[in-house]
Amino acid sequence: MLLRLAYRLKPKALDVYIFQEILQPFFTWLFFWTTLFMSIVIKDVLGDLVGKGIDFTRISVYLYYLLAEKITQTIPIACLLSGILAAGRLSGDSEITAMRASGISFPRIYAVFLFFGFLSMLFMGFMNLYYGPLAARERQAFQQWLQSYHSLTLVRPGQFLGAGDMEASASDSWDIYAAGRDGSDLKDVQIRSWNSRVLPGGKTEFVVVQNIKIPIGFGVMTRVIQAERGRIVKRVEDGNEVPLIHLENGYMIEADKNLASFTVTDFSEGQMNFVLPSPKKGLGKLNVQPEEYTFPELFEFIEGLEKGEHTISKEALETGSATIGEASKGEGTFRIPSPEEIEATLLQIRIWLAQNQGKVGQPGGPSKEEYNARIQYMLQLQILQEKAEKKFNEFNYEIHSRIATPLACMLFFFVSFPLGLVVKRSGKGMSFSLALMVLLLYYVLLSLGTTQALEGKMKPWQGAYLPLFGVGLLGIYIMASRTEGFTPLRFLSAPIRWAYGKTLKRHLDPVLASIPLDRMRDGFHGLQDRIRNAGKGGSR
Repeated sequence: MLLRLAYRLKPKALDVYIFQEILQPFFTWLFFWTTLFMSIVIKDVLGDLVGKGIDFTRISVYLYYLLAEKITQTIPIACLLSGILAAGRLSGDSEITAMRASGISFPRIYAVFLFFGFLSMLFMGFMNLYYGPLAARERQAFQQWLQSYHSLTLVRPGQFLGAGDMEASASDSWDIYAAGRDGSDLKDVQIRSWNSRVLPGGKTEFVVVQNIKIPIGFGVMTRVIQAERGRIVKRVEDGNEVPLIHLENGYMIEADKNLASFTVTDFSEGQMNFVLPSPKKGLGKLNVQPEEYTFPELFEFIEGLEKGEHTISKEALETGSATIGEASKGEGTFRIPSPEEIEATLLQIRIWLAQNQGKVGQPGGPSKEEYNARIQYMLQLQILQEKAEKKFNEFNYEIHSRIATPLACMLFFFVSFPLGLVVKRSGKGMSFSLALMVLLLYYVLLSLGTTQALEGKMKPWQGAYLPLFGVGLLGIYIMASRTEGFTPLRFLSAPIRWAYGKTLKRHLDPVLASIPLDRMRDGFHGLQDRIRNAGKGGSR
């Protein structure tokens, strides 16, 4: 039985031939576009990756994850262009004409294109729903390692390098400067450590918005290391390579966070090793990009957002720079309330402010500090609410986009076949012109749908499927105008006819065959004659 099934599933020679005609241009276009997309990303970091002491294995792994991430953007383009090339060659060499003359219909040829699109859709589904996000996550982790543990190898003469543009939730940062560099040797090195915070009790800088004072925090330099020379070296700790800088002839000035005391260390005739601090993951900043989540994790994030299970750092909330995301719970964290809780709290604060607006500083009323604190907390919650809604839209859109992109592969193969058919009056040039028009329409609608969905002007599913709807309508029109025997009604009813042929037809055919249709037709005509004669008699 298995052999019989395998024999029935064995592809025909014609199917294999057409499939091979599609396969070669598909991989050619896929290689071209993927290489182009990757080049755009790595052109800025390639110089930092090569020749800076980074292990070639790490670079290879980074390129592999970058490839796995970018290939999901290039497969749909390869589907469209490879289908056009395959159909154009078959049509230009009159092979399709020969097939038609042999009794092979357009749908029979077209089925191979759709089957290739189906395989592409399955692969895209696997990459989009699972492996692609993992690759994006690993690529991001490598870049974080590159910017933290290996940042010493990226020092450039005359430029400060470090974490000066850190998030407000990260209280400590550093930067490094070198006047000159020769390979691993640095000249006139300065390393600075910073501490950023918001002090309680109004001991910080404020910005006034609508007569409301909002603390913006400040940063203090807690350590300065100055050395005449520095050399980048490595050491192994717990099986991991840790780069450090070996400093010579210099000094170090350290202060506590309140700048109350200072300590000076003189190594003008000695040496000192500086090791980069371990990278800190800012609270509320861990895995907040939806493209780094697998498909099930997208739903888990949304569910956690709706139930109020995510946290951010209190410092980020106080500075108004709260970033929604998953974070470890601890003393310095703040639980993000659910949307219902935020709305209820805002309503309570607004009622309290309205009731106490004229009682500030009076007996039985709130103090000015207490009243301003409530206003500030209300503004913080409003910022949190806006960011939560934005993140909710981003993740919802990502869910539908993960489904829509694989469907685009199938849709592009649907369009590619009629586009590739060579018309004598226009030739192949018209086919590629139409292909560019289809790609332009797809990406314009994709950009429009993404923008509208993320801004809340359109539902996430509408924004994700908008390009499919537009290209689908255009594809039906092109198919009807360039393919003989194709009608939109017949195409749209094809799934129903297929389901009928596989299910009800075998049961209904015997029933319909047993009905005496000839007798019924004769009886119907006789009934019409009697009615007609009765009408004539009535008129007399």
